[in-house]
Amino acid sequence: MVATRRHRNAVTRMLRASGLLKVPEEAPLIELLKDLAAEMDAGGGARTRADYLSALKDVRRVLAAAPGTPGASEVEKAEKATAAAKESSAAPDDDPEVADFARFKRAKGGAAVG
Repeated sequence: MVATRRHRNAVTRMLRASGLLKVPEEAPLIELLKDLAAEMDAGGGARTRADYLSALKDVRRVLAAAPGTPGASEVEKAEKATAAAKESSAAPDDDPEVADFARFKRAKGGAAVG
């Protein structure tokens, strides 16, 4: 079997792109991730895969907490929050059911809703 470097190469690209290589406080996590990537490339088993995924989650958590530009998940959360705020602040007259009910009440001679 030919040894690949898929995981090691991917981890290296991620570490360089994120700048995490330059954060000395995260050196132990980086070394652990590199070791696990090497084990994955060597055909690591289920335990190695679980540890590797756990280390990747830890790295994502570190990156998400870092000051600077938010990660994609943070952007998505902000977009969802904005959309929810727009929906909750919609005036009752903007809701077709409320508008139709108000029109119905006016047509029947009842008090206007609003």
